[in-house]
Amino acid sequence: MEKVILKYEVNNQNLLVVPRNSEVLDIQLQREIFVVWFLVDLKEEETEERNLEIFMTGETIQYDMGTTRKYLKTLQKGNIVFHIFERIF
Repeated sequence: MEKVILKYEVNNQNLLVVPRNSEVLDIQLQREIFVVWFLVDLKEEETEERNLEIFMTGETIQYDMGTTRKYLKTLQKGNIVFHIFERIF
């Protein structure tokens, strides 16, 4: 099996479609846009949606029944600090 690192820009819906079982390697701000690097298997034909949620320090985070989040990264832009999670369904 061969894998490759691909970069995805986070859209307004914070929803990314990537090959199934892709691994998040890093998240950064690049030219004012959140970008995520995934380690992916290009031979994987099935895709999956990955839902990222971005919260600022002090922002209320709702935990409804069954909501599970995995912490991924904290980023700072000037005086604003962002905390990025992946919502697990």
